[in-house]
Amino acid sequence: RRAVDEFEQTVVMVTHDASSAAYADRLIVLEDGRVAYDGVAGTSDEILDVLKAVGAGGASRCADSPAPHWAQPRPDATPGRSGSGGPARAA
Repeated sequence: RRAVDEFEQTVVMVTHDASSAAYADRLIVLEDGRVAYDGVAGTSDEILDVLKAVGAGGASRCADSPAPHWAQPRPDATPGRSGSGGPARAA
């Protein structure tokens, strides 16, 4: 986290651990090789909620229970692409 904050470096982390992912500014969840969620990382509990929603049909596709405000897709994210057009702070 220090490398990101002090040295303005980008860190890409691949993990299945929600506690580790909670250190990130941005969370990208893949499902079957496609981007199922691209947005704010949130707390480890919030990340687990996103993962549950993706497992139940995708965070952006759960019409019966809309995703909380922190789990909304990034407004600058293009569906199906992980890039946002700008630099990522941490992932």
